[in-house]
Amino acid sequence: WFVSGATGPKDVIIVIDKSGSMRYNNRMEYAREGAKTVVNSLTNIDFVSVVTFSTDAASANTMLVPAEYAYRQTLINNIASITDGGTTYYTKAMTKAFEITAASDALGLTANCSRVYVFLTDGAPSDDIAECESTILANKAANDMLFIVALGSGLAADAIANLKSVACAIGGVFIQVADNDD
Repeated sequence: WFVSGATGPKDVIIVIDKSGSMRYNNRMEYAREGAKTVVNSLTNIDFVSVVTFSTDAASANTMLVPAEYAYRQTLINNIASITDGGTTYYTKAMTKAFEITAASDALGLTANCSRVYVFLTDGAPSDDIAECESTILANKAANDMLFIVALGSGLAADAIANLKSVACAIGGVFIQVADNDD
């Protein structure tokens, strides 16, 4: 009850990089753990969806789903089974996330309050970062919040700079988490 009262109803879209590079330094495991932590913070007044991406983007749902206890357990199991492989297409990931929220808005399957996107990745995209930024700016609502989390140490300086730049341009938050940092 405290979490729901303190944070209010929200829509949460977790976007998880599952490209081949995520297998290094336990990054896939850290992404899974981070995503599960977010899911465990939700209450039955929230709505949630998970998008995984590499060469393509996918989700088990076409809309946000009420974050009732049983569904949160299903999501945790689904997240635990994510495997790595492929390349890193940011724009496909965010396009899929916005398709889900647009479909949810059209049907009223939303908390109708706050919306948060949590984007977990370990590096540079295989597509154009400017196209991803444009996709976000064209689709995000004024009150949407985006958290971009870069997983791993030793990431290319230009990849970090690009992710920081996107976070600033979209009014989001950028965080880098070093390898083996809980």
